[in-house]
Amino acid sequence: MTQLETLIQTLCPNGVKFVKLGEVGEFENIGVDKKSNANEQKVTLLNYVDIYKNKYIDASIPSMVVTAPDKKITQCNVLQYDIFVTPTSETRDDIGHAAVVLEDLPNVVYSYHIMRFRLDEPNIDTAKFIRYLFETPIIQKQIYKAAKGLTRFGLSKYQFAELQIPLPPLAVQSEIVRVLDKFTLHKAELAAELAARLRQYEYYRDKLLTFDDTVKRVKLGEVGEFYGGLTGKTKEDFKEGNAKFITYKNIFSNLALDIDIEDRVFITEGEKQNIVQYGDVLFTASSETPDECGMSSVLTTPTDEKLYLNSFCFGWRLFDKSIYLPDFLKHLFRCAELRKQIGKTASGVTRFNVSKAKMKKVSIPLPSLSEQERIVSILDRFDTLCHDIREGLPAEIDLRQKQYEHYRDKLLTFTDIIGYKNL
Repeated sequence: MTQLETLIQTLCPNGVKFVKLGEVGEFENIGVDKKSNANEQKVTLLNYVDIYKNKYIDASIPSMVVTAPDKKITQCNVLQYDIFVTPTSETRDDIGHAAVVLEDLPNVVYSYHIMRFRLDEPNIDTAKFIRYLFETPIIQKQIYKAAKGLTRFGLSKYQFAELQIPLPPLAVQSEIVRVLDKFTLHKAELAAELAARLRQYEYYRDKLLTFDDTVKRVKLGEVGEFYGGLTGKTKEDFKEGNAKFITYKNIFSNLALDIDIEDRVFITEGEKQNIVQYGDVLFTASSETPDECGMSSVLTTPTDEKLYLNSFCFGWRLFDKSIYLPDFLKHLFRCAELRKQIGKTASGVTRFNVSKAKMKKVSIPLPSLSEQERIVSILDRFDTLCHDIREGLPAEIDLRQKQYEHYRDKLLTFTDIIGYKNL
């Protein structure tokens, strides 16, 4: 019998009590915006992206500097063992990303785009235990059911407080956390090695995509045109769609668009909507930070299937598609020099939006097709090593992730002694 089995047999042989999150802590979302006012104190802002990308938060992660009044600095402080969650997303599946704060963060406040959960009796094991629960169907099914929206979904702090979780004795929580931490540590070590490979890819990508004055440069508005995403759609159009549409996440996460998707929208016969074509470059239109605006993805696979574009995104289409290889563009628009130019096209206060008028002035190199082919052959090999889940480290990480999810869900499944029925 394992240590965990012994603890469960001893401390909760008949099951555990399920409680509402609001019974063990308090949710708050009054957060701070990104404005900077001369009469306010400078602070560091913990934002949506920080929570979305990390499981644990320490002083090295938040970096955005804003200002806030003294009252907000007090109300929106960030303390050890706080749990932060993402309350909204483009899809229900992305709501509820959670991260635990590992240390008090003086002069750090949280953004109003995220939500803080502070335990009534803070401790690291309970905080970690709840964070693990946010990854599981135990909470995710409840979020999916409660989330409301059309193009963006979300839960209020009151809805988060109603979510129900199993809460075994602290000794059981601690042992589960210890076991799951071992899985996550090994995966983190693999991920760190993969990150080193990604940095290598980025180094060679930026080096190969830096051209001297002998290579012609063109402006996006000179050689192509921009178009928008879906318009005039209602909530009902996304329930039982008859056509595929490209999501914000699809663009943000992929150099080349993933078209093996289940995201659907209803399109009537003869309806006038823009259709994505082979070779089109798609961009995310907005983000919480200017650095993440205008992330790109390219349709590199010819298809006869009609693909439509999310309304939070826009596309760019070449007038003459013979001058660029789609696979070259997928690398080009992610290189450091282009990302810097695109970032300058975004403006805003609480959320940044890309200006298509400014995007027209973005300048890109136009090397020969043979040179494009040479660059693609090199960078595609790097990209495969870094991202292809069929090969090397990505494959091992994918395997470890599946093992982790299996044991996580198994360890976090409990019999409810009070007859919880809503999961």
